[in-house]
Amino acid sequence: MIGVDVGDCRLGAARARHVLAELALMAGLPRAAGPPAATLAYGRLEPRPGPKVVIPAETEHVAREVPPEVWRDRGVDVPILYRAPTPRGEVLARTVGGDPLVVRAGEAVHLGFDVAAAADYYLNGRGEVGWPRDRCDRPALAGAPPWRREAVGVAVVNRYAKLLSLAVEAACEAAAVPVLRFKYWPDGASFAAALSHDVDRLRAPKRREMLRACLRISKGGARARYKFADVLRGSVTFDPLAAIWEAEEGAGGASTFFVGASRRGPMDFAYDLDEVTPLIREVAARGREVALHGSFYTNADGRALAGERDLLARAAGGEVAGVRGHYLRLGGEAGWQAVEGAGFDYDASFGFAGEVGWRSGAALPYRPFDGAADRACGFVEIPPAVMDGALFQYKRLGGDEALAAALRVVDEAAACGGLCSLIWHYRAFRGGAFPAWGDVFARAVSYISEAGGRALTHREIAARYRLNAAIVAQGLSKDGTVEITLPPGAPGDVFFDVPTGWKVAGGDVLALSSRSFKVRPGVRALAVTFARER
Repeated sequence: MIGVDVGDCRLGAARARHVLAELALMAGLPRAAGPPAATLAYGRLEPRPGPKVVIPAETEHVAREVPPEVWRDRGVDVPILYRAPTPRGEVLARTVGGDPLVVRAGEAVHLGFDVAAAADYYLNGRGEVGWPRDRCDRPALAGAPPWRREAVGVAVVNRYAKLLSLAVEAACEAAAVPVLRFKYWPDGASFAAALSHDVDRLRAPKRREMLRACLRISKGGARARYKFADVLRGSVTFDPLAAIWEAEEGAGGASTFFVGASRRGPMDFAYDLDEVTPLIREVAARGREVALHGSFYTNADGRALAGERDLLARAAGGEVAGVRGHYLRLGGEAGWQAVEGAGFDYDASFGFAGEVGWRSGAALPYRPFDGAADRACGFVEIPPAVMDGALFQYKRLGGDEALAAALRVVDEAAACGGLCSLIWHYRAFRGGAFPAWGDVFARAVSYISEAGGRALTHREIAARYRLNAAIVAQGLSKDGTVEITLPPGAPGDVFFDVPTGWKVAGGDVLALSSRSFKVRPGVRALAVTFARER
């Protein structure tokens, strides 16, 4: 039901159109088939008649050292970048400082900031220009502006999508048009979790490694040290899978194992492919997904990545859909071009190794934009949020502190109806290099399950993104009917919200409640008629 009109702009028409479409998708707003119910108008153009959201372009660039104004959304401060003036009208949202953010004036609603440029600043790493690089040639968050570092645990782009949704609803309300939204996750789940395990080593640590692990962790070290008897023996029982299965049981057992296929140098995994093949087959037999842990040395080489994927696929006896770079080295434009060249369905590398939160600002999957080719990438980015190494090695937290830090990110994802991705290394479980870390993972998974989160594999998350992106809605007919079309093979778990102030008066719907309805399994096209509530 939402259209996007983009004219000339500094951001670039193709980039702006893609970013705005991604924001609408994050807000659960289906694309329009035919005349849209409302239009997002951006850049230098003559907006079409009808309900519209006018988004300012060509605004001032982000001042690096000057903290931006913030919008407070349910107690969470959201940085508002690329501010712009608005016309006089009904103010629907303001910054903490009182400046208008969403203003309705006639049939148009105006935003008080360039939401396309602001979202692009995060999603495509444009805000990282000029940051120092760490020893693994990754942008170092320590070089970011203080306000950016302080907001790393906020799903900023999700909350931008919320503001855009508010503006669309206000524009449609003025025109007496209902705003149709789909629920992002299967069966209407309130949020989702991506559980994953990077396999960097296979064997139990030796006595020297156990001693090193005990000595280097000072704060909270009691939760990471080995038993004295194990250190004396020089060996432990190494059985990570049993602990992983036990921890994930309550979440439905959905997780993804990222496994290396080609060891190319000293910074790579501590095994060869033939050594890890039995693990691959056991993981697959348990119904988990096997994906590629790309070599440290292939972060900008699509052909090499494709070769590694093919090796792993032969060992796994099935398709390998996704990739995560070793040390998260694939995150960013050069890595994305390699992922695109290799033909992966998704990547899961765009995160901070030493920080807890979202490098992309987005607690949802999205497609990055390739600036060199001036087009959207074909693969889906599934952004990491919490990694065990960030909690215990970089931040040196104890168990309870680490759990609290992880759950703050889970809570933020849940508040946004988004996705929280947890990376826990294979070595972090029973008998591994840091055996107590698995306790925090188990407690976090239990918390997610109790909070109503849905654990999905990375392949399932990418598929859900593509399903949502393919939902289209035909604008209202004279009798108030909306025609909805789903892609071929859509599962019977697609829910829609009943628009605020409206009720369903008829249509081919299933599991109807006062606030939502479900599409019947196997149905690809349906018509729903809405009427005003009295």
